[in-house]
Amino acid sequence: MSPSAELLIVGPDHAGRSSRASLLSGAGYTLIEAASVDQLAADIAGTPRLVILDTVGAQASAWCQTIKDAYPDVFVVQIDAAAQSGLPTPAVAACIDAFLADPIDARELLTLVGSLLRLHQAERRLKDSERRLELAQESAGLAILDWDILTNSFVHSAVFAELFDLPPRMDGEPFASSALLERIHPEDMSALLGNLALKNQTARRFEWEFRIIRRDGEVRWVSSRGRYFHGVSGFVERMISLSFDITERKESDRVNAQLASIVASSIDAIVSVDLANVVTTWNTGAERLFGFTTAEMIGRPLDDVLVYDDEATRLDQRRKLILGESSVFETRQTTRSGASVDVSVNSAPMRGSNAAVIGASLIMRDIAPQKRREDHVRFLMRELTHRSKNLLAVIQAMARQSLSKDVSPEEFVKRFSNRLGGLAGSHDLLSSLDWKGASLVDLIRSQLRHYEDLFQSRIILDGIDIIIRPEAAQNIGIALHELSTNAAKYGALSSQAGQVTVAWQIDDTGIGPRRLTMTWRETHGPAVVAPTRKGFGHIVMDKIAGQALNGKSGTEFAADGVVWTLDVPAASVVYE
Repeated sequence: MSPSAELLIVGPDHAGRSSRASLLSGAGYTLIEAASVDQLAADIAGTPRLVILDTVGAQASAWCQTIKDAYPDVFVVQIDAAAQSGLPTPAVAACIDAFLADPIDARELLTLVGSLLRLHQAERRLKDSERRLELAQESAGLAILDWDILTNSFVHSAVFAELFDLPPRMDGEPFASSALLERIHPEDMSALLGNLALKNQTARRFEWEFRIIRRDGEVRWVSSRGRYFHGVSGFVERMISLSFDITERKESDRVNAQLASIVASSIDAIVSVDLANVVTTWNTGAERLFGFTTAEMIGRPLDDVLVYDDEATRLDQRRKLILGESSVFETRQTTRSGASVDVSVNSAPMRGSNAAVIGASLIMRDIAPQKRREDHVRFLMRELTHRSKNLLAVIQAMARQSLSKDVSPEEFVKRFSNRLGGLAGSHDLLSSLDWKGASLVDLIRSQLRHYEDLFQSRIILDGIDIIIRPEAAQNIGIALHELSTNAAKYGALSSQAGQVTVAWQIDDTGIGPRRLTMTWRETHGPAVVAPTRKGFGHIVMDKIAGQALNGKSGTEFAADGVVWTLDVPAASVVYE
């Protein structure tokens, strides 16, 4: 066989063999065809890269074995026209590397041959590399251990002794395997001893990774690679190993695994691109944010899904990518589902081992919640300004009405402080609900907090709790404070038998807008005497509370107790 021939085609069927030879030679392959393996005996001095056996049954198995004995590294493909199941027989399958059932598709044969030849070339290069590495190991000071099992003698390099922290020994002193075993980490000992069960070992090569403990207690990771040499009996007679300290690699693997876990589980979209802005990684956070799967995005330009506010911004980001500059910007994206979402993008360069920029890593976050919070903060600041002005106006009115020529400074301070305390109670409730509103029941209880023990006995609440608007809470709260103060001084809460009932309901007759009616009714208290003049509290109860809520309010000083009523549109009070 010509040494330049790449293929052997062996088969008794001349027509079929020639047909396949013509197809392959037409594709540019050099080949030799033969009717049998025996016919190739004179030519087998060459080194084929691939053999095609165009035959069946035991003949295929025998021919394959003959070829494998001569060329252990050659790839063998069987074409079998008699395979009923479309699979080779077990005997043939143990020998061949690929199988095609006849009739075959020409493209399938060409594709398979091309793939196997490329694989053969890659393996050959790998073996050449291994041979060069072995030569380098022999010429350099490496951690080598040579164990002659027949004589149980060991030879090791100085680097090996240094790596395993073996104790020094005198010239000619035999190497004690126990000294080596003492270095093995207890958790790895069982697995390593299992690998060293050489009597039944059939493999030619090995590679182990395990930990050692040096005499100072330091733990290191070691990778040992080597080869077994079998004797005529089939048992291993010799073992040679080359060991490396891989502690840093293990730590790097651990860190990389940790980072990979963080990236995979991150709620943020974490994406990497090359210098052409083509996506190279795409995590689950990116899938959730954009709606495109990893399989859809790998190898695709990021610009296909990441939209910039304008062309100038896109070009600027492209420039920063190439120059290896970091950047932070915000943009509004349209996801695969059509939803619009605000996104912050933080881009940082990725560099190779030579510090050259190889791409960029981008962390993209849905900042819609942040935007909503910012909008809400702005809303609250506007509300705070508005309500602060209103509050100052209310406080001014309280101050003016609390001060009169008939009131001493001490009494003014007391009245004004109490009214401010009632107003503060309403504001505490509003702030606990983010100024969206307040519970009416909680508002009533806050203004009657000094009589907490009287609820359900002398203070009765009759109504379904509702959330009322901030303006309503403030005005109703002021009115309730004045009512409770008056009741404590002169009314039902000033005696042991007095009772206060606070009732409310929302009337919905279907005619006109809904209305909220609320009643404060005192009974069984001291005899009521109508005041001779109207102070601040009376004005609040009679006018301010109702008018502020687009309705009306009023106080009746009935003989059996004070009655205060509020009738306002529900829309002015109820938070919905």
